[in-house]
Amino acid sequence: MKNRIKIGLMLGTAGALGWTPAYAQAPAEAQIAPALPQAVAPAQAESTDPASNVGIGDIVVTAQRRAENVQQVPIAVAAFSGAALQEKGVDNVSQLANLTPGVQLSSTSQIFSSPSMLSGFIRGIGQDDFALNFDPGVGTYVDGVYLARTAGSNVDLLDVERIEILKGPQGTLFGRNTIGGAISVVTRKPTDDFSVMGQVSGGRFNRIDVGGVINIPIVEGKLKSSIAFSSKNRNAWQKRIPFPGAAGFASDPSEAFQQIDYTSRTAAGGISEQGVRGKLLWNATNAIDVTLEGDYLNSETSASPSTLLGTRSTVLSPAGTPVDADGNGVPDSTLAGLYNTCISLPESVLGAIGLGGACGPRAGGLPAIAGANADADPTNSRLPIDNRFVTGSLNRGYGTGINFTNTRNFGFTGTVDIDLGGPALKSITAYRNLDTRFGQDLDNSPVVGFEGTFRVKQHQFSEELQLSGKAFNDKLDYLVGAYYFSEGGRESEDVAFPGGLLQIVGNFRFNTKSYALFTHLNYRVNDLIGITLGGRYTKEDKTLVGSQRDLNMLLTKLGTPAFLFPDPTDLSQFYPTGEQKLSFSNVSPRVGIELHPTERIMLYGSFSKGFKSGSWTTRVAAPVPPDPTKPADKQAPSFNPEKADTFEIGFKSQLFDRMLQVNAAAFYTDYKGIQIQIQRGIGASFENAGNARIKGFEVETIFAPSRVFRVSASAGYIDAYYRRINDPSGTITLASRLPRVPKWTATLSPEFNVFLANEGRVTLRADYSYKSTMAADAENTPELFSGNVSLVNASLTYSAPGDDWSLAIGGNNVFNKRYIANGVNQLNGAGLLSAVPNRPSEYYATLRFKF
Repeated sequence: MKNRIKIGLMLGTAGALGWTPAYAQAPAEAQIAPALPQAVAPAQAESTDPASNVGIGDIVVTAQRRAENVQQVPIAVAAFSGAALQEKGVDNVSQLANLTPGVQLSSTSQIFSSPSMLSGFIRGIGQDDFALNFDPGVGTYVDGVYLARTAGSNVDLLDVERIEILKGPQGTLFGRNTIGGAISVVTRKPTDDFSVMGQVSGGRFNRIDVGGVINIPIVEGKLKSSIAFSSKNRNAWQKRIPFPGAAGFASDPSEAFQQIDYTSRTAAGGISEQGVRGKLLWNATNAIDVTLEGDYLNSETSASPSTLLGTRSTVLSPAGTPVDADGNGVPDSTLAGLYNTCISLPESVLGAIGLGGACGPRAGGLPAIAGANADADPTNSRLPIDNRFVTGSLNRGYGTGINFTNTRNFGFTGTVDIDLGGPALKSITAYRNLDTRFGQDLDNSPVVGFEGTFRVKQHQFSEELQLSGKAFNDKLDYLVGAYYFSEGGRESEDVAFPGGLLQIVGNFRFNTKSYALFTHLNYRVNDLIGITLGGRYTKEDKTLVGSQRDLNMLLTKLGTPAFLFPDPTDLSQFYPTGEQKLSFSNVSPRVGIELHPTERIMLYGSFSKGFKSGSWTTRVAAPVPPDPTKPADKQAPSFNPEKADTFEIGFKSQLFDRMLQVNAAAFYTDYKGIQIQIQRGIGASFENAGNARIKGFEVETIFAPSRVFRVSASAGYIDAYYRRINDPSGTITLASRLPRVPKWTATLSPEFNVFLANEGRVTLRADYSYKSTMAADAENTPELFSGNVSLVNASLTYSAPGDDWSLAIGGNNVFNKRYIANGVNQLNGAGLLSAVPNRPSEYYATLRFKF
């Protein structure tokens, strides 16, 4: 028989190393592994004076794939309940980045972002790209199911029971691509009681959010169900404004360039998504539970905002003087410079310097732009690309091009739990399907400078078997398992660069098969000492069939010889043809020791290895010459796996009759074969840039002297630096900073409760977060550093007697701190520097109810 415990109102989440505690209500009923001791109820629960209740309660997590008090888990794990997240106004995973140190989560990437994306970094390790050929460095899991793509991973949090963020390599527990850590989202299970919970929110940018959860028992004690739904809508906030005088110049319509979709909107940064999740729980016997789950998300809105920060281009005099050897009048090497030269010099001069073909008729039947501003016809004159399009505002731009994002994401999961009379067997079978499209005008100007569309269609199937239990008089907790993962997908990309002089069209088909065996063992030698041993064996096979071509054949027009192309008979093709193959295998161990000097103090130390397989670079934007030394299935440019060796020590404690909680961790990581996106002219090449050392510490506290007042605080420090560089071009040096890694982070979250005579409650909350400046890209572009960022969120909530309903008013980023959240440096390629700004301040009011 399964042991079950009732977990009442948690006065605070019992935190773990390196996280900002949250105050939460745990699930009404949590399934506990056989022979697991019951969680300790808050000592003050019997007090008759609610304001005098003190102490920090226990919270149960499954970070080690079994239910246990988070304070007894020898891993740096942050736990947040669904109720606590609602109280803080957090409604998607990316917003957790401001609640825990060492964690960077964002819905942006360097190029072409979508609100459904989740780019995750933990302790300096992660990934910042959506493409199918790049695996995330932080694994995201929903009810034990791995989400392989960053698109669709920014999970809605309406029906969430809790979220656990595990820091450091987690291969023995969660598996694939958890070299930096894992994010585990656990949704609520259906119960035997009919219930309804709902909420409605309104706020700035015409925000209207509606959501609810309905719990429906079908056969008492046997069959129960639940359905959760949500709808989020907010107007776009970055406005597009007309560029003065643009109507007097000739321009090319977006439809003249091959794109997946031509939708254009008048603003960027909107949110419009609808989702539903259904669950069916069948207690087949006293020993077997079967859970069936399905979810669906649809998002259709504007693209993420983009801000033009600067350009690098040359506008030459239209005088017909020859270009001399000293470079007078010679255009720079950027496409914007080439475009400006084409429109500025007479056709005769362009022909004399070898640019007649490049500036001539373009693909798609577009006319030549040679001498457009140098002839006697004013009707064909064109706007040059330069800094006139820099508005100096993060809230406005001159963009007129493509602007949309559409995502459809659904999945089905079947989970079977079998009690074998001691051991427990779990099977998690899942299928997921993703279709996401997005288009963006990254130059944010009325000229086609850097405008493109992408589509990713992906499906995955996974099967995981876990056998867990206790042995040796309950001294050993064991977990052994096997994992199979199969992924297939297609990616299309259509990008037009300045004036359509370069028109990249790419189509790729990917397949991955991954196999793994794993174990995680905790042995309690005695009341003082515990030992952890674990390991994971991984085998991955990947295949790729790709095509990437330039419809305008610019390089051929500039005289690039045919032998430099992968197919000399097709001089538009850049990418090696035929099926490409890669295979990888790895063994990643974990060892640790824990000391328990008292019931409420634990010290631990651990060593773990992390692994993420290699893949291919696909955004080449120039021909990949054939390599006669390699076989036909190894011609595509590829990069090797990443590896991380992490040492960690820490402690967890609850002191002074559980009024004070202090947790801390220090870590050291040897990070090898770092996979980083580097701009090589137009192309975004993924390469193993070298090795780095990452070291730091995290400290967090909760002080809860009473239910009237409590405060949590945290601080984190990361020193990440390169030890070896594998970049002959000098783009990255030993002095470069790893991207997405702030050196300092801190949080402060006070909470005040006023208990009313009618047994209602008024709660004032504030969340302050600080992050020191961090680089957005590997090149450490100065303009893309975020600067030091301090954010404040605040709310005031009235909760009715019995918590049947509540009304909250609040604001996010209440002081309207603006900064660069991400960006891409194309100054040496397209000739543009583009950034993704953060959202401005937003206020809201939320009504919640339940019955």
